Amino acid sequence: MVSKLEGKVAIITGASSGIGKATAIALAAEGAKVGTDVLSIQTLGLH
Repeated sequence: MVSKLEGKVAIITGASSGIGKATAIALAAEGAKVGTDVLSIQTLGLH
């Protein structure tokens, strides 16, 4: 089944923590391509 967000792009500011981080993760899990603005890549746990 194709997600409603498949092929969509989301830009999330404040994705280092809290609501911004949760939103970025949720949108990516639903198939959106997510761009973020974060203070530190280490905060995301992607290093």
